[in-house]
Amino acid sequence: GSWAPILWGRVAVVWAASLTASKPALPPGRSEFSITQSWSQAADQARAVYVHVHGSGGRPVIFLHGIREKASDQEPSEALKRIDGGNNVFLYPSGYMNAWNIGPEASKAPDVAFLEAVVDRLKSYSNVDMSDGVTLVGYSNGCGMVHAVYIESSYPEFKRAACGATPLTVAQYNRGKFYRRPTPAGNSDDYTVEVSPLAG
Repeated sequence: GSWAPILWGRVAVVWAASLTASKPALPPGRSEFSITQSWSQAADQARAVYVHVHGSGGRPVIFLHGIREKASDQEPSEALKRIDGGNNVFLYPSGYMNAWNIGPEASKAPDVAFLEAVVDRLKSYSNVDMSDGVTLVGYSNGCGMVHAVYIESSYPEFKRAACGATPLTVAQYNRGKFYRRPTPAGNSDDYTVEVSPLAG
């Protein structure tokens, strides 16, 4: 008879629903979580990510601050208030030493891996819609970090980007080719590995 496929279909639906139900939700309003990393400058460094869940949650937007700025200062800015509202999740990660490591900065933190870890964390929450990936928005040094992510990361979840005040550096893009650093940990400023960047 046909009972086996029907039973299997029901079991599959129930199993998928239970997986969704078991995921925790980010709390409404403001909260934060942290990602722990170790590298040459720090051991077991807890790096803060400030979160603002609007409405019931939804698609995630990650904002990257400029150099000598703090994620906690950026969150309530007037510019961001203009796009506040609706159902979405805004995230404000903190650069080590108030900077993002794109080469010449004092920070040598593995920032691409940090932002990939943020994406992995977002997948664990029931009220974050990852069906169309993540949007990255960066200003100044944060814009340079957006460039670094799209050149160096292989994560397909980085779907869209917007940034201002920092062009691609000559090290990142030269004579029609893109280059990344040879060490994913971020301890080298030497952009020597030719790559094809994410298409978005």
